[in-house]
Amino acid sequence: MPDWITITLMLLAVLAVGAVRERWRHARLRDWAARHAATLHWPVEPDEHPELPAAELAARFETHGARRWAAAMQGEVKGRRAWILEYLATPPGVQSSRWYSLLVVDAGDATGAEAMRLAWDRSGARRTAAHGRWTAERREGLIRPGLLDGWFAPGA
Repeated sequence: MPDWITITLMLLAVLAVGAVRERWRHARLRDWAARHAATLHWPVEPDEHPELPAAELAARFETHGARRWAAAMQGEVKGRRAWILEYLATPPGVQSSRWYSLLVVDAGDATGAEAMRLAWDRSGARRTAAHGRWTAERREGLIRPGLLDGWFAPGA
């Protein structure tokens, strides 16, 4: 068998495995949303939700902001409106992009948002920011049920 056929078959196999894994992840997130009275947005465009300053908050963490948005989960954290969004960005000084998850919580007003951000900082949150009445925490990686359980947990 010619080398180009072998290489093409291997490439197709890698793409198929990636597509299957993404389909499984989508199914797990959809099931999680159904069990927790949350809404899964797959795909998501932050422009469709003008009340949510997702792009502005992502720009607080990344020099060039988010390059692409993928999925989002909408629900509540301690009775407050909350979103978890995943986005692709390129950190400064790095040539490859990385996926990040962004928890965004409505704190009610700018003073509440800054107070929430400071409380998260003291509790060991990795990266936080506030914009208007919204507070955000960023973590590396895509949304997954374990991350959702930690962020959307009743005591979170």
